[in-house]
Parts: sequence; C-alpha cells; structure tokens
Amino acid sequence: ETDDMLFTCMLFTNMALLLTDMSMWLLDGTQFIGARALYMLVTVIYFSLHPVICLFWLLYCEEKINKSWDTSKRRMPLYCLPLLLMLIGIVISCSASLFFQIDAQNIYHRGRSYNAFVILCAVYFIYTYFITLNAIKNGKSDCSSRDLKALLIYPLFPGIGAVCQSLYFGLPVIWIGSVISLLIIYFNLQNAQITTD
Repeated sequence: ETDDMLFTCMLFTNMALLLTDMSMWLLDGTQFIGARALYMLVTVIYFSLHPVICLFWLLYCEEKINKSWDTSKRRMPLYCLPLLLMLIGIVISCSASLFFQIDAQNIYHRGRSYNAFVILCAVYFIYTYFITLNAIKNGKSDCSSRDLKALLIYPLFPGIGAVCQSLYFGLPVIWIGSVISLLIIYFNLQNAQITTD
C-alpha cells in the first residue's frame, strides 16, 4: 500500500540523515586530499534530505487521512515548491554560504540564511498539522480519531530537537527525535494495520 511505501521511504531517509550527520561530524576539520570536496558532497546530501523527509511525512499523513493518492498527486507541484526552493538554495550554498559554509580549514558553519532553511522545512510540518487537525475537527476522514491524533506526534520530537539544535550549535538531536517519532508511529498506526490485515 502507498502508506507502507511512504513509511518505508521515511525510515530509509531517516537512516541516510543519521549517516550523513555522523559523516559530517567525522569530516569536520579533517585535512586530506579531497576532504573539502567530500565534506561538501556529504553536506549537500544531508541538507537535501531534510525537505525530502518532511515531504514524505506530509504525503504519509495525507494518505492516512484521505485514503487516496489522487489528492496528493494533484497537489504535488505545490508540495514540491519548498523542496525546489531549498534545493536551489543548497546548490547556491556550495559557493555563496547561503544555508551552510565549509571554510578553508574544512570546518562547517551555518550560512547566513540557515533560519530560512529551517522555516521552509517547518512549512511542511505546519501544513501537515493543519490538515490533520482539520480532519479531526470535521470528522471527514476514514482514519479513526485515535490514529489522527497519533499523526500529530511525529513532528513533536524532531521539532523539540530542532529548537535544541538551534539554541545549542553542535547538539545533533533532530534525527534521533525523528527515529523516536517513527517508532511511536509504527507502534500506533503501522502495527495496528498489520494486526487487522
């Protein structure tokens, strides 16, 4: 089913985020031939995966709420707009330190528009919260109220992690929070679906 596929995509994206995050820590400040190019590549992948997992989450929630892929397909150009803006910004960052910068000593720094990147990622979660709360309020979803409320949990832990990481630079907790949220979603929604099948 589509929701299973999207959940699996979120899991693999989260794993890739954790691996690239770890790789960034390992490469930070290293000096060897090709170190800066490798660090830049890993950073580009890391930043690119942020909006991807946010988009997967939006599509997953919409699939759970509407039980129809047609709605998501119709809105896909609009849903991909923040992703496209961020990907353009990431490419620009390689030379103009928009979202990030890797200096001559091969050390990572946040770019001058890093907060804009965070806000663009948050757009997906805010919209997802809106459609989920709207479905709970209107009762128009085939999804149970309990399951809809479980959908509101996912952004909670990564959101707390994002705030902590913004306040305390170098504290990598966003994607650990995401793993916790995915486990909660799995036990609440995916597991319930497996037992009813």
